[in-house]
Amino acid sequence: MSNELKQFNRRTLLAGAAVGAGALALRPSAAFAVGQTVTLADIGVGDPNGDWSGYEKATGNKVNLVSIGNGPSAVLNQLIAGGGRQTYDIINIVGGMQKPLVENKLILPLDTSRLKNWQNNEYIASYFKPGSKGFDFIGYDGKVYGVPTILQETPSPICQRRPAAS
Repeated sequence: MSNELKQFNRRTLLAGAAVGAGALALRPSAAFAVGQTVTLADIGVGDPNGDWSGYEKATGNKVNLVSIGNGPSAVLNQLIAGGGRQTYDIINIVGGMQKPLVENKLILPLDTSRLKNWQNNEYIASYFKPGSKGFDFIGYDGKVYGVPTILQETPSPICQRRPAAS
C-alpha cells in the first residue's frame, strides 16, 4: 500500500467519522492537518444546522459545506466527470452509489477496525453486515465505503429499542 493510501486511511477516516455522515473520501492526497478546511459535498441532509463545533473541536479543522443535490445520476456525474475528486474531501451521498465511484477510482474503503464503536454497534451488526441488503448501502464487493446514518428526527420503529418484557 502506498504512503498516499496510508495517509488517506488515517486522516480522512477520522474526518469522515467525525462528520458522522455517509462519508466517502475523495482526495487521498489531501492533508488534514490541524487548521485546514475540509470541503464536504452533501446531498442536503448532513449539515447539523451549521453547527460544526463538534467536528472542529475533534479535528482542529473547519468545514466548507457544498450542497450537491441528491439525484443519483446528477451526483455521480458531478463526482465522476465534474471534477469532484479535486473539489471535495468528503461526500455525504445516498447509499448504493459505491460501484461507479469505486470503478472510477474515486473512493477507497474505510478501515472499520479504526472506528472504535463500529464492532459494538448493534444496528450496524444487525442491518449492515456483509451479505445483508443493508450492506449494499454502505459497501461494495465485500468492503465498506460509507458510514450508515439515520436522517429522521424521530427514529423509525426499526431503530427504536423495544421495552423489556415484564
